[in-house]
Amino acid sequence: MFASVKSAVVYGVEGKCIEVEADITNGLPHFDISGLAASSVREARERVKAAIKNSGFTFPLQRITVNLAPADMRKAGSMLDCAIAVAILLASGQIEVRNRLADWLFVGELSLEGRLRSVPGLLPMLLDARKQNGSGAVVPLETGEEVGRVRLPLLRAATLRECVDLFACPDEELAQISKLDSLRVGQMESQISHLCFSEVRGQRHVKRAMEVAAAGRHHLCMVGPPGTGKTMMAYRFPTILPLLDEEEELEVDAIYSACGLLEERFKQRGQPPFRAPHTSITPAGIAGGGTWPKPGEMSLAHLGVLFLDEWAEFSRPVLESMRQPLEDGKIVLIRSGRKLTLPSRFLLLSAFNPCPCG
Repeated sequence: MFASVKSAVVYGVEGKCIEVEADITNGLPHFDISGLAASSVREARERVKAAIKNSGFTFPLQRITVNLAPADMRKAGSMLDCAIAVAILLASGQIEVRNRLADWLFVGELSLEGRLRSVPGLLPMLLDARKQNGSGAVVPLETGEEVGRVRLPLLRAATLRECVDLFACPDEELAQISKLDSLRVGQMESQISHLCFSEVRGQRHVKRAMEVAAAGRHHLCMVGPPGTGKTMMAYRFPTILPLLDEEEELEVDAIYSACGLLEERFKQRGQPPFRAPHTSITPAGIAGGGTWPKPGEMSLAHLGVLFLDEWAEFSRPVLESMRQPLEDGKIVLIRSGRKLTLPSRFLLLSAFNPCPCG
């Protein structure tokens, strides 16, 4: 038998909705996953097999083929575990379907006992599902309330068994459950930084320059001997920038979610991001990249501030890699024949000494 459900993966900072297809035929027991799956996805075979058995279902002793479409896009991560398990149970006829839940997104990692665990990158996945007019998403129960800001119908499940039980609920009941979940998500308050620009005493000309830079989103370079307060004022500079609106904050949070840094972002809730990388950073660290592309510091500072302390100590390749993103507001990478665009509209703030001796 054949069955398919929807899921999603993260590529760079963007979510990509995919279709998980499962086909079960007679033959020697075999479980294969196709569709340019990375080792982290292929390892799902053992997790899914154990989770299905420990959740009280029967794992089919037949030939099982799971395809991840589109097959030309590489997929990595454990977020497909839940979708693969549900697709196999649907194809084997162990789920009684009374609704259109198969059109919803299934995202989550499975433990061996069948519990659903949260995964990084959930925000960009849900944003892509909303962009494609998705019906809704089934997410792990332990997922934070920040996903409710996507304004997509959500159902939470703690185990694989609870996911399967949702198929027995009529569509009207699913709508009521998802509505109750959306009501639970309140307005998330902004976190006020313990640093404040008003704490700076003196340096009136520097403070004036910073105010002009903040008002017009101009880049700023500070030159002066050690101990004059360059770094201290730089760390307080974001407090005079306007707070992000709802869409901007969601855009920034999606980048941090893709990197698994959402907890770090919560410390700056509502405020523009502030990044201060070390002078030993590499070009890939500042611009992003890697075999599985990840955002760099310029993307993590999107709509915020990138502070380069001791600017003259950064390597030339690092500084040269910033030239094009500063002009275009984006970084374009080519990996495995696919083009990846990373956002990088930030305000550059730098400081250095007049000479190496200080």
